[in-house]
Amino acid sequence: MSESDHLFDACLDGLYGSICDPGRIAEALQAIRHYTNAASSTLASFDAEGNVAGFNAVNFPAGMQAAWMQYYAGLDPRRTIAMAQPVGHWVTDDRLIDPLHSPSREYANDFAVPMGMRWMRGGKVYDGKFGSATLCVQRPGHVATFDDDIVQRLDRLLPHVQRAFGLRLELNARLPAISAAMLSLDLLDIPLCVVNGDAKLLHSNSAGEQVLQKSRCVRLRTGRIGACSANADALLREAIRKACTANPREASAFTLRDPLQPGAAELSLRIRVMPLPLTHPLMVGPSEPHAVIVLDHGRNAVDPVHLQALFGLSRSEASLAVLLAAGHPAKTCARLRNVGIATVRTQIANILAKTGSASQIQLCAVLGAMVPLREGGERGGIFVPRRSTEELDHPHPGPLPGGEGGIPASLARGGGQAASASSICSLAEATASFSASAPIARPSA
Repeated sequence: MSESDHLFDACLDGLYGSICDPGRIAEALQAIRHYTNAASSTLASFDAEGNVAGFNAVNFPAGMQAAWMQYYAGLDPRRTIAMAQPVGHWVTDDRLIDPLHSPSREYANDFAVPMGMRWMRGGKVYDGKFGSATLCVQRPGHVATFDDDIVQRLDRLLPHVQRAFGLRLELNARLPAISAAMLSLDLLDIPLCVVNGDAKLLHSNSAGEQVLQKSRCVRLRTGRIGACSANADALLREAIRKACTANPREASAFTLRDPLQPGAAELSLRIRVMPLPLTHPLMVGPSEPHAVIVLDHGRNAVDPVHLQALFGLSRSEASLAVLLAAGHPAKTCARLRNVGIATVRTQIANILAKTGSASQIQLCAVLGAMVPLREGGERGGIFVPRRSTEELDHPHPGPLPGGEGGIPASLARGGGQAASASSICSLAEATASFSASAPIARPSA
């Protein structure tokens, strides 16, 4: 690997590291300065109205950084031109900071010259709903100006600067919601974990941490959740895969037995794996899809309060969700709750949106894993809802192929196989696909 490639990798390490740690912006700018053979480098950010929101620089005295933000930003001709250009259009006119030719002599004489800035390359590197940003590198007058090779290096950096800066801005904008979501999960007494498609633990509440520390059914190794036996681990990994990357994303529920005392029901662990809605506050930017894992010892019901905290449902929406998961059609739900059918349909639309479900079938799959249905039984580790005797909004055409009464054949035979909860939904509507975001990855260089 050439020295140029090593410097490029150092730039990427700093840029992507700064997404969650703004303190590493200086590291990224220092690497960019070396990569472009510059004397200084700057990154200026602006809010959606074009006002200066931040200014980071290397080889700039702190007092001059503050002076630029408070006064000279309004005089900087580079900023005016760069902000008027599309992302990736590099400003290469060195006369902009030449004291003899600059359209802003005050800026050139009182700021650029004292800072040793004579040659520059830069431009807009980000423009989105959260604001915009410009990146510039500078050299003093006693060295040669930047050549075409430096512009090519800036072109190579551009997609990474754009991506990293955009993700950092979105993260900053969503931090309050993320913090509130984490707090709401921590307040629940039900053990919860959030993982990605590789089973990497992203967040767990206090109850979830206790289960991970004490249970012999599951373990945490190298930051990933797994089961203690090979077969159970394969079952858990497959459930996580379905919740994160399957199309459509699916929910699953099954029981893990204690490896030392498999007959001790109180030591068994009930596992429920559900897709985390892509609109959930814990989902940041174009992230990879996440899953929620409920780790529970023998609990047979989840309080609707848990649905409120996890999905942001209102109290009435949470109670309606439990009825829907039990197989009740909208008309029955309206009668049981003494409200109009129009109210129920509006709340169903809200529930679908908040849980990230595209249809009632997907909603049944998610809630079937989350809420053990009181009106149904358990077969083969899967909660099977009991159909209402009234007419369904989406009439069922009959038993599923190869099964009995709408139950898949493997479950009807009592084979004990764990399957997705969506496979036992009694509705016959075709399942719509979840949209899945691409995982965070560096764009190709």
